[in-house]
Amino acid sequence: MARRSAPHSSLGSGPPASSGEGAAYLQAVLIDLFDRRDGTGADWVLMLDSVFRAGFAIADERLSDDTRRRLMQRVYTGAYDRAAGNSANGKAEPEKAGHGKTGAASSDAATSKGHKPRPQR
Repeated sequence: MARRSAPHSSLGSGPPASSGEGAAYLQAVLIDLFDRRDGTGADWVLMLDSVFRAGFAIADERLSDDTRRRLMQRVYTGAYDRAAGNSANGKAEPEKAGHGKTGAASSDAATSKGHKPRPQR
């Protein structure tokens, strides 16, 4: 199966200026990559599991111990809040200045682009 190319025009001419900008670009690329192309939308669980695994691998292989610990503390806090139901509507909360937003993208953004959430089994 041929893959569609990433929407490079949304990124501009260089790397993202913030984590929020990078997340928006990745969301578009990932939705396109994981779309089943059968009318049922993307495989959200597979997509997020893949992103988490890749992120942790990058953190383990590329970041210094101190940087990795600080980043993982922010990730843990966001994940814990979602698991405990403490995050407003389950959506990411803004972080301190300079870090943009964290967390998984909302399925609302995907459905507004014509992607349907995966049906419950």
